[in-house]
Amino acid sequence: MSRTRIGCTLAAVILVVALGQRSGPAAPAGPPALAAGIAARYPNDSGIGKDPRVIFADNFDAWETGTAKVPPGSWDGVRQGDKPGQRQTLVVAGKVSAGDRELPGKNVLQLACHHRSPNSAGLRKHLGNYRSAQEGKGSGYEEIHIRYYQKFDDGYGPERNHGANLGGRDLTRPGSWWVGMANTPDVTARGYFYSGLQPYPDTRTGQLHWGFYSYHMDKKSPWGDDYRPTASEKKRIQVGRWYCLERRMKLNSVSPLRADGVEELWVDGELALRRDGLRFRRVPELRITVFELEVYYHGLPAKYTAERPQKVYFDNVVIATERIGCLRMPPSP
Repeated sequence: MSRTRIGCTLAAVILVVALGQRSGPAAPAGPPALAAGIAARYPNDSGIGKDPRVIFADNFDAWETGTAKVPPGSWDGVRQGDKPGQRQTLVVAGKVSAGDRELPGKNVLQLACHHRSPNSAGLRKHLGNYRSAQEGKGSGYEEIHIRYYQKFDDGYGPERNHGANLGGRDLTRPGSWWVGMANTPDVTARGYFYSGLQPYPDTRTGQLHWGFYSYHMDKKSPWGDDYRPTASEKKRIQVGRWYCLERRMKLNSVSPLRADGVEELWVDGELALRRDGLRFRRVPELRITVFELEVYYHGLPAKYTAERPQKVYFDNVVIATERIGCLRMPPSP
């Protein structure tokens, strides 16, 4: 309920105060409540790509089923697609399910890797000039929301995996690193930053949970920071189930330099993980310019064969400048 609809009665004022107290500083990561999002206006996401706040949208239905032939004007790169003997990035027939209902659509994106295959698969979308300053895609963004649906295959195992990345490069700096490059104690010296959303296995049980792996300015080692999620922040992952995931990344201020960057993860419409007080950059030229919808493994054991690979599925990708929210399904007839 918005404040403008509450009215001016004393009872309504008390209600607003009470709600504000209830959502107060009980948890250090607690953000202000957000609206339902852009998707609430577009049942089944129909027409959502035309919303002025939406940068990009793809439900993979325009793709040729069984291929990795990127439709013109959509993604900017594909890994291990129609290469003979690999075909690790494919759009296949399938549907997303939410509860006991199937969402509309005919295709989903499948990313598959196996023992001795190339260790990554996926798609890349440029949100600004990423390869060169002459790319014609603009300077990128200070804040981005990305929503997509993801499912780990029924046979998915808890292997070490890096997931979908958001990041950017400072193209005014010669030799700036590509998003995904690793092993540096100082990202500013390399002119880049990135953060990946990935599944983390519990070392005792193997149970998977969501987490970030971030190359920001204040990380403590040459490797990425997993933000050390607390027990209450470890959102458990059930294989074989579709999840609505939404990420928010807001870069820090640079004039003056402040630690006010933010990363958030929403799972099925609920906040699962938030980190603020982050610094990703020192200069304004470094902005969010790339999104990689991918998987990356540090080698898979022999049980994952070409016939039975490690598979992850994605669908209903939306990238926007404001909160998106999960796909809105019309009421059942």
